[in-house]
Amino acid sequence: MGIVSAFKKAISVARPKEDVALSLSDAPSFLKSLEEERLARAKAHIIPLAARLEDAKQRLSLQIGALDRAQLKNEGIPPKVKQVMQGNRNIYVQRLQGLVERLSPLGDMASLSSFCSEFDAFLDGFVKSTARSHYIMQECFVNEAGAIGVTIHEIDKMVKHIETEVRDAGIERIRHAKVMHREITDNIKERELMRESVDALSREISLADADIRKTQEEFASLRKSEGFRASESIRKSIESLLEEKKQARQAIINMFSGITPALRKYGRQSFDGILASSYADDPVEALLSDEGLQIAAILEKMREAVEKDSLSFRDRKKGRILRDLASLGREALARAKMAHGDAEEKADEMSKELSGIPEPARLKELQEIVERLTQKKEQKEKRCAEAREAVAKASIAAKIEGLSRELSELSGKTVILSWRGLVPEIHGNTSAC
Repeated sequence: MGIVSAFKKAISVARPKEDVALSLSDAPSFLKSLEEERLARAKAHIIPLAARLEDAKQRLSLQIGALDRAQLKNEGIPPKVKQVMQGNRNIYVQRLQGLVERLSPLGDMASLSSFCSEFDAFLDGFVKSTARSHYIMQECFVNEAGAIGVTIHEIDKMVKHIETEVRDAGIERIRHAKVMHREITDNIKERELMRESVDALSREISLADADIRKTQEEFASLRKSEGFRASESIRKSIESLLEEKKQARQAIINMFSGITPALRKYGRQSFDGILASSYADDPVEALLSDEGLQIAAILEKMREAVEKDSLSFRDRKKGRILRDLASLGREALARAKMAHGDAEEKADEMSKELSGIPEPARLKELQEIVERLTQKKEQKEKRCAEAREAVAKASIAAKIEGLSRELSELSGKTVILSWRGLVPEIHGNTSAC
C-alpha cells in the first residue's frame, strides 16, 4: 500500500461521535436548538425560493385577471357555445383564485413542510378538477391559458424545491421527535396516575386487613365469654330436644303404619270414620290434634270389626293388624303424644331463652362483617393487581431509546437520555396486592 493510499484510508475512518448526556426534560430545548440551527442553514436557500414563489403568485393573479377579461377573437361562435365557454371560464377562474389563496401566506419556516405536502395534494386535485375547463380555455384563449399553465408549472417546481430544502434540513424529523417526546411525557403522567392508584388501593387493602383482624379478634373474644358458653349449652340442649321430637314423631308414624289399611277401610265404612281417615293420612298431626284421644275408642271398634270380619283381611294380614291394635291402648297413645309435646315445648322454651342472649346474634353479625370485608378486600386486590400489570406494560424504556436514537441521528452526536428519576416507581405495600 502506497503512502497516498494509506493517508486516504486514515482520513476516511469516521471520527467517534461526541457523547451528550441529556435529561429527558431538556430534550425540548435541545430540539429547539437543533431546529433553529437547521432553519438558519436552510434560510439561505428557502428565502430566495419563497420570494420567487411570491413573484409567481402575483404574476398568476395578473394572468387570472387577463383571462377573465379576455374577449373571443372569433365573433361568429354560436351563443350556446359562448355560454358553455363562459361557464367554464367562471369555474376555471374561481379555482385559480383558490390556488392563489392557497399560496398566501406561506407561514413561518417551521410550517413549510406541512404547506408543501398539503400543496402537492391540493395541486393534484386542482389539475384533475379543472382539466376540462383548462382545455376549453386553451381552445378559446390560447395565450392567456398557456401563460397560466406555465406559471402553475413554475409554482409546482418551486414548491417541490422548497420541500426538498425543508426535508434536507430535517425539520420534519425534528417535529416528529417533538411528538415522540410529548408522547413519552404523557406516558409518564399516565404511569404516575397508575402508580397513585396502586398506592391508594394498597392503603385500602391494608385498612381492610386491619378491620378484618379487629373483627376477628372481637369474634374470638366473644366466643370465650360466659354468654357464648351458656348459649352453646342451650343450643346443644335444643338440638337434643329436637332429636327427641323427631324420634317421637317417627314413633307415632310407626305405631299407625301397620294399621293404615284398616283405618282407611274403617273410614270408608263407618259413620265416625272421619277421624280414622285423618290418622291414616297423617297420624302425627291427627294424634297431636286429638284432645280427648277419641281414636282409642275407634281403635277398639276397629279391633272388634276385624275380629268379626266386618273389616275383612286375609288371615296373615288380619293377625298383624290385630297385634298392632292390641298395642295401641290409651296409655300408649298418651305416652307417644306426651313425648312429642314435651320435647317440642321444652325446645320452644329454650329457643326463647337463647334469643335473649346477645352473644350468638353478635357472633353472626361479626361473621357477616368479616365475609363482607373479605369480599371487598379481594375485589381491591384484583383491581390492584390489574393496575400493577398496567404499570408493568406501560414501559417507556423502548420509547426513550427510540427518542435517543432520533436525537443522535439529528445532531450527529451520541445522545444519552437520562430519565430514571423522572419515571416514578411503584411504592406502597407490595404484598397488599
